[in-house]
Amino acid sequence: MGEGGGSGGSGARRFRETGRRCRSKHVALGQNTHELVTRLLSALPLNRRPHILTTDGEFHSIRRQLDRLAEARLTVAKVAATPTETLADRLIDALDDRTACVLVSSVLFSTAEIVPGLDRVQAACDRHGATLLIDAYHYLNAVPFDIRTLGVDNAFITGGGYKYCQLGEGNCFLRVPDGCRLRPVLTGWFAEFDALERASDGGVAYAPGAGAFAGATYDPTSHYRAAAVLTFQRDQGLNPGELRRISCRQVQLLKSAIEALDFPRRVAAVEQIPDERRAGFLRFALREPSIWRGRCVVVACSSMRAVTSCAWVPLPTWPTSSCGMRWQSWATSCARSRSM
Repeated sequence: MGEGGGSGGSGARRFRETGRRCRSKHVALGQNTHELVTRLLSALPLNRRPHILTTDGEFHSIRRQLDRLAEARLTVAKVAATPTETLADRLIDALDDRTACVLVSSVLFSTAEIVPGLDRVQAACDRHGATLLIDAYHYLNAVPFDIRTLGVDNAFITGGGYKYCQLGEGNCFLRVPDGCRLRPVLTGWFAEFDALERASDGGVAYAPGAGAFAGATYDPTSHYRAAAVLTFQRDQGLNPGELRRISCRQVQLLKSAIEALDFPRRVAAVEQIPDERRAGFLRFALREPSIWRGRCVVVACSSMRAVTSCAWVPLPTWPTSSCGMRWQSWATSCARSRSM
């Protein structure tokens, strides 16, 4: 990963030198995905294409911002995120020449389902001249993510290190495709670094590529932490394939432990997803939330109609059997104590 024209000092340099899956000219860094997504939204030709397309299963940073823009009279259409197998078809059917941008997750944060068919969504966006933004936060370091293999070379991709990468806060990125000439309205002075010595035509100058999406002054110390963690993972052989193997094993241990408790479905039920389509966490529905509320540690909770959904996320860098068994033992004892 890299900043492509911003600053951040030697910490940012070490961060991008350590994570070289994208060339630096393709990647802008930010403290959170929201600031990066809003810069992209501000660069879209919304006067000519006043239509944004997304799903009803996006994470809150995108969901809240688009809901507010809809209040301000921007046309925001949402298709149903489930069933996930046909999500790409629904997005493609809703696309037209008025669409400025499609925003979709590669993994649904509420179910852990990997979204198939994003290459077809990309092809449809290309046909209509629309921008595609993929939220890959729940994909990175849980499932191997290869842009070319997935067929999304022309997509903007955002994500960060707070979850499975274990980089802590303040390490997010926006991958910018080749040939991008967008000029964000929300722009900071870092976006001018690579243009300072070029003659200006009198307008606001932007750095090329991802540099146009750089922000302004911030505390870059988190990049030192990120660089150290990525170096540790590399030294331990924790490559994407190995991390996926560990993640699948840990999630399966947790899934087996919960299912072995044989809860009545009115109490709790694991989300039924084929294992190969489940990303890095386990989602289960609590039919009687009062039994669990305040009694177990969860990473995410959200109210969905009459069902409360929770996600347990085993740390992907626990490679040993003993760690897995300790997690399984904890989960089992925790769940048993709540059923009494």
